Amino acid sequence: MSTFLKTVKELARSWYAVDRIRIPPATGRLLQLNVGNSILIRNELYTVQERKISDDDGRGQVAFRLGYSEGEAILTVWFNEDNGGEGRLTINGESSIVYDCDVVVRQLPGSMSFCDVRCPESN
Repeated sequence: MSTFLKTVKELARSWYAVDRIRIPPATGRLLQLNVGNSILIRNELYTVQERKISDDDGRGQVAFRLGYSEGEAILTVWFNEDNGGEGRLTINGESSIVYDCDVVVRQLPGSMSFCDVRCPESN
């Protein structure tokens, strides 16, 4: 067997044997929003106008300036190991917690669908 094939075989074996961290696809989706994305939060349509990454409090976060029918809002998102993502929506100085499952994210350009992750039903 050639050296090249041996190297490829060893590479494939080592990749397969490594213990990789696996997370659900929706985890961190709010951190991946970009300028121009459309999102629904509690039945209000917002458009991401600006994205700013910071690490001011020791835990990485992303702040999004959002435009909507009544003006502007700020969505600050940070990673939470318990639920994959949560944030704070601030409108006119009033803030409320927003969880990943409260937000419906419009898919990439060209897609007509929205990515909808539902909050678990409360009993």
